[in-house]
Amino acid sequence: MSQVRYQSLGPLLSGEGSRAFLGLALEPGVSPRPVVLIWAPQDIAQDPELTARLRRETQRAVVFDHPHILRVHGLVTLEQGLARITEYADGETLRRVMEVTPRVPPPLAARLVADAALGVHYAHMAGNDDGSPLVHGDLRPETLIISFQGMCKVTGYGALSVAPRERGGRRVRNRRKYSAPEQLLGGREAVNIQTDVFLLGLTLYECLTGKVPFKDAKDADTATLTEALPSLPPPIPRALDAVVQKATAKRAQERYPSALALREAIVEAMGGLPETDVVAAFMNKLFPAQDEARGARAKVLELGIADVVRREGLPAPVPAQAVAPAPVPVAAATPKAVAPPPAAKAPAAAPVAPAPAPAPQAVTAAPPAVAAVPPAPVAPVAASPQVPASPPAKKSSRGARVSLVVASLALASVAAVVVSRDQLPPNLRSYLDSLSATDASEPPPEATAEALGLADAGTPDGGVDAGVTTVLELIVDPRVEAGLSDGGTLGRTPLSATLPPGRHVISLSSASLGIQTSRTLTVNPTGRTTHRVYLNKGFVTVKAPPGALVQVDGRKIGIAPIEELDLYEGFHRLLVTVDGARWQKNFQLTPSQRLVFDVDFEEPASDADAE
Repeated sequence: MSQVRYQSLGPLLSGEGSRAFLGLALEPGVSPRPVVLIWAPQDIAQDPELTARLRRETQRAVVFDHPHILRVHGLVTLEQGLARITEYADGETLRRVMEVTPRVPPPLAARLVADAALGVHYAHMAGNDDGSPLVHGDLRPETLIISFQGMCKVTGYGALSVAPRERGGRRVRNRRKYSAPEQLLGGREAVNIQTDVFLLGLTLYECLTGKVPFKDAKDADTATLTEALPSLPPPIPRALDAVVQKATAKRAQERYPSALALREAIVEAMGGLPETDVVAAFMNKLFPAQDEARGARAKVLELGIADVVRREGLPAPVPAQAVAPAPVPVAAATPKAVAPPPAAKAPAAAPVAPAPAPAPQAVTAAPPAVAAVPPAPVAPVAASPQVPASPPAKKSSRGARVSLVVASLALASVAAVVVSRDQLPPNLRSYLDSLSATDASEPPPEATAEALGLADAGTPDGGVDAGVTTVLELIVDPRVEAGLSDGGTLGRTPLSATLPPGRHVISLSSASLGIQTSRTLTVNPTGRTTHRVYLNKGFVTVKAPPGALVQVDGRKIGIAPIEELDLYEGFHRLLVTVDGARWQKNFQLTPSQRLVFDVDFEEPASDADAE
């Protein structure tokens, strides 16, 4: 096998300090394929002990072959430094997803966490070289990737013990808040299988509520150690709330005994899980192919590949449609042990076509890689991979024993996790039916998005005869008071109101939630028009002199500094007072925007810095 070379194309993530770069794997006679190069920090690259540890961990992760784990290709030394090579997944972190839609629909949240649990269970069973379970210990929305093909992948394997905690005074976002009690008390040495169960439970909780666990507690560490998570609000199934509560029990022995057991409990609580194409439609609704950042990365790949093909005479990549394998039935999937590749050579994957590139995402200690066009073994995304893949082979007989265990688990769980469409909720059944009736190359129909609670465009109800009074059906999440631009009141959503056809500016407000915004909606000439609006959040940081009281929209927030206060999109009023001095600022917040107010009572209020 010839030696693979790697070419860096530029930062994968926006912002200073990004260590993940988009790149190409080059091999004579083979089409270039996209990869991600994650550069090791200088203090690791220059420390022989840390480098050796990183190399051992990477080599262990290289043999992992599971559709729900980000594939690691190896650790290489290039002119620019030491880089870990991973697959490039066309998708977004779960954190980025929740910045666009803070609350993920329960069926999809359940599916994403259940899939992540499969990958985590695989790693537990594969274990460390000493036979102990390989515990991740850093599972959170920042370390889960959701591809635009509907696959959830766990990132971080291969660099867990050397991942930086804090650098340059910057805190790694949400890492402390995503800790199990045993981690707070004993660090990484105290983690166990149930630690990962706890972290997956926290992730499911935030997906369903839109709230970072224990964020509002006076002391997040104390809350993690002593307080139970609040119950999930309706209409989230009570059975799913029970799953979250058990997964996040303070004592490890009171949680689910394995990540696979957690997954089975999620499936039972939901009565089944939606298929991969449902997740794919959800992702492509949130991040359409014409998205500016996604398109920019696709262009970088296109130009980079074209340059290499022209310069080195390599074959051009085959269009993805031509190389996509046919879906494989779940029951026919046979677990197979994967032998480690030779240590002296970087592992090569089958050539794949570049996919549209993802939008920027936060760099995390567990590799942030917006990761990968899946290599050939995991390409059949249309078939939901419900069965845990077998762990890689070991030097001893332990590998064979683990393979047998996983194979038996797979056979035992097929009947429990493969769900027919008739068993799914009615809205998801109609959603899947609409997908079946639509050409795969076309975007999902509006009814499809409505089934997931994402639709925002007007859709006429064909059951109303022409010539009748036109009616607006308005559904808003969260519920708000709706009115007209001329001051007229429509009522509290969801509502039906008789309106003349045409465009209307609808005000949306909620004093308790701090919502003051509007939408321009079109009422169709005949019948009923349904609009569904999902209001998203942005984040505000307030820096002010010690002791300053911060109020937003008349609500007392706390004493400065205030870090990452989440507010709904729209108009807000910020008031900061200290020792009789007042500083006031009116501002508008857009979805996912980050504003920083640096309050100086000596200067008049000025515009905030947007991140």
